[in-house]
Amino acid sequence: MALSPREMQAAIIRNLPERTGRSLHAWVRETRQHGPAVANRSLRVERTAWLKAQHKLGHIQAQVIAAHAEHSGGAHEQGTVLSDTLFPVGSQARVFSDAALEHAREIGCMFDVVPCRTYVGLRTTSSPALQFAVFNPIRDHTSTPAGALAVGLALPEPSDGVRGSELRPAPARRGLGGSSRTTNEFVA
Repeated sequence: MALSPREMQAAIIRNLPERTGRSLHAWVRETRQHGPAVANRSLRVERTAWLKAQHKLGHIQAQVIAAHAEHSGGAHEQGTVLSDTLFPVGSQARVFSDAALEHAREIGCMFDVVPCRTYVGLRTTSSPALQFAVFNPIRDHTSTPAGALAVGLALPEPSDGVRGSELRPAPARRGLGGSSRTTNEFVA
């Protein structure tokens, strides 16, 4: 079964001692004591680069440690905080996303809402869990109205000679929210 971003982060933290010889707490202490304290760019970016170069950690491991070293807890720490940051209460994007979620629940769709730092994903509750939609607030107001919402859907395609419910996943390509499965994208 596919893991949500929050579950992936928890697995990385859980596996740090086995894979690196140190717990998250030990890595955070090391990063704060010996890692960059001032940055030309983002402190998290500098610390991530330092952990990778100095300690040969993988990129995601280093990102998680750097995020915790600055007390942010990473990209997937609190779903409601992330959702409220992406879609402020009263914004047009919030109104659209709330309406879409309510409608999906009314027609009986079973899904989990998975807030991430830059988008909110919808994931099936069945096994294997698949992300089938992403909601992404549009921040570039040059071509779209302020508060617009980009929606990406990963709709299945009918297989050759197959009818009805026997569908295959959409072909991979890069889409909204970093998803390679979005096949249809639109702005609301």
